[in-house]
Amino acid sequence: MRWEQDALDAVRKAPAFLRSMIKRKVESHAASRGASVVTLDLVDDARRRARPETPLRDGAAAGPEPAGVAISSEEIERVVAATPRSAVLSQSRFYEVKVCGGAFGCPRALFDVRAVADKITVVIEESGVAEAVASRVSGPILRHHKFSVAIAGCPNSCSQPQINDFGVQGRARVTLGPGPCTDCRECVRVCGEGSMRVDDAVPEIDRGKCIDCGDCAAVCPTEALVVEERGYTILAGGKLGRHPQLARELAAFADEDGFTAALRVCLGVFVNEMQPGERVADAVTRIGMENLLDRISRSNL
Repeated sequence: MRWEQDALDAVRKAPAFLRSMIKRKVESHAASRGASVVTLDLVDDARRRARPETPLRDGAAAGPEPAGVAISSEEIERVVAATPRSAVLSQSRFYEVKVCGGAFGCPRALFDVRAVADKITVVIEESGVAEAVASRVSGPILRHHKFSVAIAGCPNSCSQPQINDFGVQGRARVTLGPGPCTDCRECVRVCGEGSMRVDDAVPEIDRGKCIDCGDCAAVCPTEALVVEERGYTILAGGKLGRHPQLARELAAFADEDGFTAALRVCLGVFVNEMQPGERVADAVTRIGMENLLDRISRSNL
């Protein structure tokens, strides 16, 4: 989406490590208003509607930022450390939707975690999970009887989607942007995977090491690195207990329709195909990943 310069300047008054998240929220607000260009009025309107934990701040409130210097990785860690790591946002006797700190203002979140949690909850409520659990559990309904979902706003996965029936992780694919590289190397310092290097003021990304967390673009002070695309890694079939098993990857970089299709298929397995004593992890193993992926592909046509 195109931005007018004064609107972009207003967002740049916010702390550097929050700008990516703020731009995403403003663009979402602009799209909801049918706008194709972000204006200063739309930024101001989004500011008034913003949650208290992610306000845009004017220059005086934000404090001075040295020109050309990004917020350090240590500062990002300080903000993240002050944010709740995870919590159960939605639950009933029959299911549980766990979210990461992105639902409470964590600057690393790559999508609106609360909005995704709300959408997933609606799909679960419509799936017949309650009736299925009630029909096959005669005693107390314990956690392993429920359909469990964990949503992680970034690859750090604080909500542990790898050990739940269904999991969603945020991804952000970074590419070179329009801004000039100032050779500050903040992207190199913030990258926990060692996938960034800068040669002669040209950033380079090792795609074999990169996990699409978007941290490098978040700290770049000049938009020499920008997020090209956002998506979701979809996981299914994780569990702890006597025989722990990590969730299997259903998709590495899906869109919202993709994760919704995968969720409906996994819920269908949970509601209609679970055998006595099985967990979702056991059913996924029995059915087979190729079969499961084929069902998802056909349901998304």
